[in-house]
Amino acid sequence: MAVDDENPSGGDSSRAFDNLVALILQNCKWCEQLPMVGHLPRLKELRISGMDKIRSIGNEFYGIGDGSTSNGVRPFPALKVLALRSMKSLLEWKATPVDEGGGLTRLRFLKIGGFSEELDSFPYLNSIQDLPSLEFLAIHGDVRGRIKSLPDQLQSLTTLKTLNIVYFNGMEALPEWLGNLSSLKYLGFLDCDNLKYLPTATAMRRLSKLTEIRIRDCPFLRENCAKGSGSEWSKISHLPYIHIYETGLRRV
Repeated sequence: MAVDDENPSGGDSSRAFDNLVALILQNCKWCEQLPMVGHLPRLKELRISGMDKIRSIGNEFYGIGDGSTSNGVRPFPALKVLALRSMKSLLEWKATPVDEGGGLTRLRFLKIGGFSEELDSFPYLNSIQDLPSLEFLAIHGDVRGRIKSLPDQLQSLTTLKTLNIVYFNGMEALPEWLGNLSSLKYLGFLDCDNLKYLPTATAMRRLSKLTEIRIRDCPFLRENCAKGSGSEWSKISHLPYIHIYETGLRRV
């Protein structure tokens, strides 16, 4: 937890956390509801992980209580870094309130995933469609392979410069819309056991700013991207930085 001392809230207890700029909530195993933090005006960094009892992210997270409107308050007005990881009961992620234009407009770094193993697709992600400042995304699927594809909502993230795709063990091929991420400079595939195919050569050529690709512990894709002989090699051979390797470490 970090506090901005330059803007004291005085003795007003209702504004006691208004100067909070960073908050980490980790391994709160018995917590069943996220705290109301979306209204904090100076919060720039929020990292939440290991909260095993949380089943839904909704109004309480955005700071609007149980109501259906945000009462004129834009959620997370200053947030730049958000990480939601290792929440093994999470089944639902509701959108930010649309009546006030949503929130997270300043978000630059987002790391999400490691949710309930009951899911066969990502929770509702319309929350992340309107992220005009997002530059870094790491999205984690599931080790058991129930999630078969990337969320379609990601294709609207045209400001994205770095994308890491991790533990999508049920996905065999990447979507054609990946080529829409026109600002992408770095693309990483990590621990995707069954991933075999990149998008078409046409889609890959649309990634005109891409300079680096990393393929780690993806056995099929590694074989298909083998220099000179792999079926996918021609799609990445023009890139200046190509890293393809196995670590020998497997997640159980």
